[in-house]
Amino acid sequence: MKTDFKLGVIFILLIVNLVLLLFIGFKSTGFSVSENNIYSYDFIKEDKIHSNFTGVFFEIGNATFSRFEDSGSMGSWLGEDATSVEFKPRTEEDVHIGDVISFKQEGIFIVHRVIEKGIDSEGVYFVTRGDNNFLSDEKIRFSDIEGVLVAVIY
Repeated sequence: MKTDFKLGVIFILLIVNLVLLLFIGFKSTGFSVSENNIYSYDFIKEDKIHSNFTGVFFEIGNATFSRFEDSGSMGSWLGEDATSVEFKPRTEEDVHIGDVISFKQEGIFIVHRVIEKGIDSEGVYFVTRGDNNFLSDEKIRFSDIEGVLVAVIY
């Protein structure tokens, strides 16, 4: 009987550890849009990248540098000490599904990936989601978009 009890306890501990392992592993990897083959548009073509002994140079019009707080929603892709290079899009056609954009929603500055682009009664809209988030953000409009990220520097 003691052996059955010990085996039962070991079995329960194994099940609890398996559940914890799955939960922690799932939580740490989260959901990644990139796993679903949605990637950023290739804004910087090879002929716009130059290098010499002083550094690497990108020809990006209307570009700015930005730093962001790491909320964890973009996973390891956009870390706490990262600096991003982004440009202000001129038209709605400059924003593609898969692009990572910065925008304001309800007064909060957000950096998330575009997962949907559509047209409704108010015009063109974009739906975004952080790579580690399960839920999408509310629809945003082109006028809300601050920039399209084209590079992250660590």
